[in-house]
Amino acid sequence: SIYTSEVGYPRNMVQVGHSDPQKLSNKDLSQAILQQNVVVSGGAMIQFKASNDGDASNAVGLGKLLSLTDTGKAFLHVKVSAEASVHLNKLQVIENGKVIQEKELKGSETTRFMEKVEVTPSRDSWYIVMVSGTKSLGAMAPGHRPFAFTNPIFVDVNKDKKFDAPIKP
Repeated sequence: SIYTSEVGYPRNMVQVGHSDPQKLSNKDLSQAILQQNVVVSGGAMIQFKASNDGDASNAVGLGKLLSLTDTGKAFLHVKVSAEASVHLNKLQVIENGKVIQEKELKGSETTRFMEKVEVTPSRDSWYIVMVSGTKSLGAMAPGHRPFAFTNPIFVDVNKDKKFDAPIKP
């Protein structure tokens, strides 16, 4: 697709802990990628954290492990943003590779979605969030539709402080 894709589309948004490009080092960048602090963006941006008490200030971020409490619930804190011209219509919450919730996105405000999604996993699970649209990005990336997806957050259900993959290799 080298001849049909726009240069720089999609983009990997890497969370390095600061926003000063002058302070960015190769070590910061590689460490953030290895820690799975990446959102792939084709016109949209997703902020995604998870907590076991519903409080976003106690939440863990991408690539991290959340150990559940006796409630057995996890709260996924999701915020989706995009420019007004970017058409997004669907948000999916994915658990261990399967869509478990789907939400319709409407409107053209910068913030398209900002909610807390409750999940009750029955075993150690990983979660990602995906968004997509059906209309072209237009001049921004002709012929391409908007999308974004996150790296996972891992949830420890059995409280052993590690992630036990739901499918063993």
